[in-house]
This record gives sequence, structure tokens and C-alpha cells, in this order.
Amino acid sequence: MTNEELKKIREEKNQSKGEFAKLLGVTPMVYGRYESGTLKIPEIIETAVKEMIAKASDKVVATEIEVKKKTRAAGRKAKEVVEKASDVATEIEVKKKTRSTARKAKETVKAVAVKKTAILIQSQLGGTITPEEVLKRIPEGCDQVYIKPEENKAYWVKGDESGAVELW
Repeated sequence: MTNEELKKIREEKNQSKGEFAKLLGVTPMVYGRYESGTLKIPEIIETAVKEMIAKASDKVVATEIEVKKKTRAAGRKAKEVVEKASDVATEIEVKKKTRSTARKAKETVKAVAVKKTAILIQSQLGGTITPEEVLKRIPEGCDQVYIKPEENKAYWVKGDESGAVELW
């Protein structure tokens, strides 16, 4: 290891010469001589510096893993809150939204059929399905159809009945 490499490592860690010398177990004056090149850097100091670098990179990886875990946990909690909030909606509001959504879905399917535009619904698991194929898999006369590609299901409501069908 050269004196320039040693200095670069210390600067990357944002430490003073005194702080870095203390970590290595040498006096600031001796460390200054290593960095200036007047004293040859002993093998034991090189090994200590390399171990510090390895530990620092391990901490970064561990921190990234912790961040990902916390992000996933927060996402699950947020999903639970949303699900609980949707359960709070009154039955009248649900029925109004159901009818409105069903009308819009039927109009969309009709418009697509008239325009002969190909619409494909893509699953996150792979595979595609058309709105017409979805309608074939659900009971006729449904008030509402809700497609959840991430679950590979289409949910339907017909009056007081409801159910789900696999799409792919």
C-alpha cells in the first residue's frame, strides 16, 4: 500500500489524521510519517486498513438489507391500513360505486369491440388476457368486475352475490 492510497482511504472515511491514527493504534506523528512517505507502512498497518475497509463495506450491505426489510414492512402495513379503510365504507357507497364501475366497464368493453382495438391485460406472473376472455369467465349480468393481475384473479359482483375467478 502506498502513502497516497493510505491518505485517500482516510479522506474517504472523512477522518482527521489523528482520528485515523487512533483507529490504527499509532500516534498521530507516526501516522503522519506513513502518509507523507517518510516511514514505510508496516504490513500490520496495511492489514488493519484493509480490515477496516472490509468491515465498512459489510456494514453498507447490512444497512441496505435493513432498509429493504423496513420498506417491505412499511408497504405491508400501508396495505393493511388501506384494506381496513376500504372495509369502513358503507354498504350504500359500495353499491353506488359498484353500479357506476360496472356501467363504465361495460361501456369500455363495448367501445373496444366497436373500435376493434386490442386490449390485453398483463399478469405480473406472465401471460395476457383480453377483456372479452375475462367476461367469458364470469357470470352473466354482473354489476361489477374488478381485475387484479397481481393476484391472477377477477372479482365480480352480481346483486348480493360475489366471487372470484382465476385468469391465467
